[in-house]
Amino acid sequence: MKNIAEKDLIIFDLDGTLAESKQVMDSEMTGLLAQLLKRKKVAVISGGSFEQFEKQFLPGLEKLSSSSSYHSFSFSNLFLLPTTGSTLYIFKKNNWAKEYSHDLSPAEKEKIYAAFKEAVEKSGEKMPTETYGPVSEDRGGQITFSADGQEAPISVKAEWDPTEKKRLHIVRFVQ
Repeated sequence: MKNIAEKDLIIFDLDGTLAESKQVMDSEMTGLLAQLLKRKKVAVISGGSFEQFEKQFLPGLEKLSSSSSYHSFSFSNLFLLPTTGSTLYIFKKNNWAKEYSHDLSPAEKEKIYAAFKEAVEKSGEKMPTETYGPVSEDRGGQITFSADGQEAPISVKAEWDPTEKKRLHIVRFVQ
């Protein structure tokens, strides 16, 4: 097995690895990532949308890129894979450009929404009465459901299903 010095590409998950779910990446992690980008290609994958990368991940790196101590790291070494890799963004001509996107068709999306609604009903799981933002989000290449809403604080998300038992029960009906 190669050691990290021999690797050409290092891949990270965003939420729960580089940053807390939907939270801005902290300055220590941003600095470490910038140092890594000086020497290696880095891919970051997330279930979130590209817009989530723009809020959560890129601001700190953009700030560091203009700093003299980090001037040698290159965004061209960074590959962003939102929506669980169904989309790829690369840095071209000083901008993020969508290289590809494998989006679901309208018929596929309709089928997913119907399957989820049916699964929740059949599972008998009680959904939260108070939600934070929409419960579902169409991200193009995936449909994401969050019982507490897409904008729920981490503490609220943890309370509804801390052991993931409810979630797994619903998933069985979706399958």
